[in-house]
Amino acid sequence: MLGIFSGCVEHRYLYRFNLDGSAELTYTARGDSADIHDPAYSLPEAPFYAINTWTELDTAGNPVYNYEAKARFSPDSLPSNPGLREAAGVSPSILLQHPTTMRPIHLYFLSIFRYEQTFESRRRTTLEGDRWDYIPAECKVLESGKDSLLSAEEREALEQKYAAGLLAWNAGRYKLRFREILDTTLARHPDKMPSRERLEGAIQQLEAMLDSYYAALPVVELDLVKLEWWDALEPEVHRILLENLNQIGDTSLQVAALQVSDMLELRRQVDEDLVDESFTVQVDLPGRVLRSNTNTMEKGVLQWRILGQDFEDQDVVLAASSLYLYPARIFGAFVLIAALIIGLKARRRTEETANLPPPPPTGPGHRG
Repeated sequence: MLGIFSGCVEHRYLYRFNLDGSAELTYTARGDSADIHDPAYSLPEAPFYAINTWTELDTAGNPVYNYEAKARFSPDSLPSNPGLREAAGVSPSILLQHPTTMRPIHLYFLSIFRYEQTFESRRRTTLEGDRWDYIPAECKVLESGKDSLLSAEEREALEQKYAAGLLAWNAGRYKLRFREILDTTLARHPDKMPSRERLEGAIQQLEAMLDSYYAALPVVELDLVKLEWWDALEPEVHRILLENLNQIGDTSLQVAALQVSDMLELRRQVDEDLVDESFTVQVDLPGRVLRSNTNTMEKGVLQWRILGQDFEDQDVVLAASSLYLYPARIFGAFVLIAALIIGLKARRRTEETANLPPPPPTGPGHRG
């Protein structure tokens, strides 16, 4: 599904299976901030989705953005994954989509309905690290709302430590991003690669340059996490990366190099915001539920509730299946079987009667 909002967003999914093999999907998102992507790209890829967007005002007069996508799939057009496309320009590592499988199995007397949806791990710690792994825990008071209790001297000391931690975290994030580009390059072009030693040397050169740059920065600003300092470093980083990637001729890698800063900032923004997301998934399955990894039901419909932080570093899989028996068909089958049995018995009696020896003759002139 689309991740089209930043800020705290409530997502709702409703999947409904029908006995005729069709299925319906309704997805809604409700949030308190505007799209983080160009609205032109925040639309479903498939034409069978009906889209509706509107804005409301909450009790305080603040805008609340709403997005709704509906679709009905006929039995012969049920896709293997009915999800919407990733919003354009987002790194695949952000993983805004949640692959979904809707698979009915129809037999004459029964149908089995299967649902599975995976909220894939965003691998946030693997990809970015956690800034609080670099910032001293004592600095959390600066974001706790209790910082008004600090003296001016205490605040200044904590702000210095906080900013130094952000510098170290950003150094780690950039190094990880450079290594992503290196690994992608090696995997994509094994046959026409410059030597790994050369690319590894370029990465080491970049890392050394970053360390030197950070060491010279005055640790006084708290907004370094927003990467505004990148402007001074960007040209040299791009020169080193492009010198080594231009030989390959893969323009996508060159673009990745040029967009290192933008992508890290977008990824940080999205990751921070998605932690505050909430998801409600409802699945309406006909018949008796055979298996489900939720114990919650709302008006007879299976329901899961998860938060964005639940799949920061691990997959969350929702799954359920149900069995529906067709009473009329079963009754009809019993009637047919009973009729066949009765017919067979009647035929057998007729055959047995036909095969009986004729009765002995009786009357005058015959002795018993």
